[in-house]
Amino acid sequence: MALFWQQIPAVVTSLMREFLSRLTIRTALLDPTASPWHRTRMLPIYPVVDQEGTLYSTDPSTGVFIDADQKPISTDSSGKPIAPDSSPLPTNENQQFVLISDVQTTPSLVATDDSGRKIFPIVREDGSELGKDSTGRFITDEGVPIELDEQDRPLGIDGEPLPTNSAGEYIMVSPSSDLSTHQPYDCNIGNALMDIVFAVDLNSFTADNFGNAKSFIGDFVDSIDMAPDVSRISTLFVSSDIHVPLPLGGYQEKEHLKSLLRDYSYPAISDSQTIDASNAIRQQFTTFPRTDASKLVIILTNNNDW
Repeated sequence: MALFWQQIPAVVTSLMREFLSRLTIRTALLDPTASPWHRTRMLPIYPVVDQEGTLYSTDPSTGVFIDADQKPISTDSSGKPIAPDSSPLPTNENQQFVLISDVQTTPSLVATDDSGRKIFPIVREDGSELGKDSTGRFITDEGVPIELDEQDRPLGIDGEPLPTNSAGEYIMVSPSSDLSTHQPYDCNIGNALMDIVFAVDLNSFTADNFGNAKSFIGDFVDSIDMAPDVSRISTLFVSSDIHVPLPLGGYQEKEHLKSLLRDYSYPAISDSQTIDASNAIRQQFTTFPRTDASKLVIILTNNNDW
């Protein structure tokens, strides 16, 4: 009799497990999106398709859906498929779960090297295939092996996966391809419509070499069109004070401007600290505005904090 009572807990436990198992099955049968049953976990198997609506293949031994890498698609505790990051998969209009593969190339067409890594096809922009080294890896036209990410996808010079074409082939984009279809940019500012402010840090010069700063500004003036409706120049000399011998456009012509520069002497400086000249520079543009002109500031200093 004692043995009989000792066996009751085990019997009850077994019956409860059977009851809960059948309850789970009946609950799952109410889900119209569920498909066959998982053969080992007693959970429904939900259909999983790619972004084009094509069903993924299934593992013949378990019946579960497998991804492009032939790995079982993860599921939650109820059997519903989830993404690799454990987030829920979206569904399409047919209530099928959609798993978008990072790898667009058909797995059955992807070769592998001796170590088992995938070798995805890589072509040039004209569609011709890149060369390979002795191991079968693709190389650039310079003979450099193309880097791969953790999914064996080929990477560009920016470290990002290469773009693909409609055939699923990766395209090796030339770094200069974006520029090849455009005319060269004209970076010559000689005849540009510009307002230019020179800010000279006097503490970066001495009375002996101050002439170098003035000569630089003079040479720059000679290199651009100084017509009043083209370029205008302003010069600020900055130390503990700010001197503006040349306000923006405050001269009659180029030679007058250069004459004002030559006549400006290195001032007596009592403080080695250079004040912030940003407001004074901005004031030149706002006090003598030209809305259609570009604005350029050229700073002459050896102070990295300026």
